[in-house]
Amino acid sequence: MAPFIETVPVTNLPNSMPEGFTGISLKSNDDFGNPPETQVIRWADHSYWMFEFADNRATAVVAYNWSGKLVKKWNMRNIRYIWDVKLNLAEQTVTFWGQGNEQETLPLKELCLSVHQDEGLIKGIC
Repeated sequence: MAPFIETVPVTNLPNSMPEGFTGISLKSNDDFGNPPETQVIRWADHSYWMFEFADNRATAVVAYNWSGKLVKKWNMRNIRYIWDVKLNLAEQTVTFWGQGNEQETLPLKELCLSVHQDEGLIKGIC
């Protein structure tokens, strides 16, 4: 299954936000209002949310499985306040756009997780 971007209400934030993080902060490149919606990456049985460190240092991408359990976190290096996410399936990358139009691009294989479905393990989705 190919990953895709879904826009969801911020009220759908997972209940198990990692300690030391806050929710989504920007509506656009320079609008710090509380947006009613945010982008989430969906890939097989996982949802990938972007959260801000509470101390304002950067953003993290946090993956949850189908049951809402946090399974992995990736700290971004040079970007804060994500306001747009773009997938490039041809190049197998995802680009995150943040405050000041800063961007960070990751290879999709870096975000790939094994997928558990029922009691079996599906391999080779990445």
